[in-house]
Amino acid sequence: MSTVKKKHHFVSQFYLKKWCKNTKIYSSDGKKIFSVDIKKTGLINHLYKIRPLSLPQRNLFHDTVRHCELEKLSTYTLTIKSIFNSFDNFLLCKSLNQKAMKDFENDLDALNDFKPLKDSLDKRINLFQSNTLEDYFSSSESRFNNTLGKIHRKEMDTLTLLDYDTLIHFFILQLGRTPKELSLDKDKLYKNFKFTDEKFDTFRLLLTLCFVEKIYLSIISKLFTIKIYHNQSEIDFITSDDPSFNQDKEDFLVQLPISPKIMLELSRSTRNETEIKEFKKYFNFHKNNTNLVKVNNILFYEYTLNENNQIDDINKKIFNHKNKFIYANSEEVLQRYLIGN
Repeated sequence: MSTVKKKHHFVSQFYLKKWCKNTKIYSSDGKKIFSVDIKKTGLINHLYKIRPLSLPQRNLFHDTVRHCELEKLSTYTLTIKSIFNSFDNFLLCKSLNQKAMKDFENDLDALNDFKPLKDSLDKRINLFQSNTLEDYFSSSESRFNNTLGKIHRKEMDTLTLLDYDTLIHFFILQLGRTPKELSLDKDKLYKNFKFTDEKFDTFRLLLTLCFVEKIYLSIISKLFTIKIYHNQSEIDFITSDDPSFNQDKEDFLVQLPISPKIMLELSRSTRNETEIKEFKKYFNFHKNNTNLVKVNNILFYEYTLNENNQIDDINKKIFNHKNKFIYANSEEVLQRYLIGN
């Protein structure tokens, strides 16, 4: 049987590796600087652990999904409904096992047979609760890593429509999976549904995943542009434990460093509606061959940043939006952003 995953990373280790020396990264809370292993940062124990919701809580979830027009999303129809069904099946198995143990409570041999079944079922339930969403994020990360590798190696001419789709997913998934973005006020909104903290965490996590897909589909449909900035200044990019965030209250703009020398920016396309419509027709025609359709200088564009103050401004925004920590590949970079400097 697989191992229960306790440490749930909301900032991927593969992402932080570009700022690493061996497995260590320099980190700061704005007051002091220290070195930490990437296996021990950007994580919370059981952050993505899911718990079974009560029937009223589950009905509230379905009603919220319908109200927000999320009911046709694959995250809801395929992933979340499957999670609910699995919990129902586990509950049925536990109920049957408990009934059998009660029926045979005076038969020690029978009880000895049923106890291993109960222990095995409990382990499977714990495994399902702890690993399902952590595995979901991990499977996505392998795809992200392949596409980001092309950019790190400066293989821009090989970027495809599939890479574009993958990076949009990367932007939005990272946007929605951190503790800050998962926050939702239980007492104000849902105080009548008797949520424990753990069950409310499950409710808001599953709901967030639906909104992540909705944002992702909206950005894909509008063919947002991905700009690749090469940092040629004397200052390196930093990153944080909440690295992907919207910087435009009136629209949508995300700047996300992927290494000390490269940053991605996701922003609205400057193409007119007619151009976007024609490109969408072309891309839709090739939807079964997205790994073959090259889109550099169509959906991806390269730029160079030479001035220190440009990097400094970006780093300060990253610092101000951190959850707890910023990260860098050297102490010298972090010194610039200590409170009081």
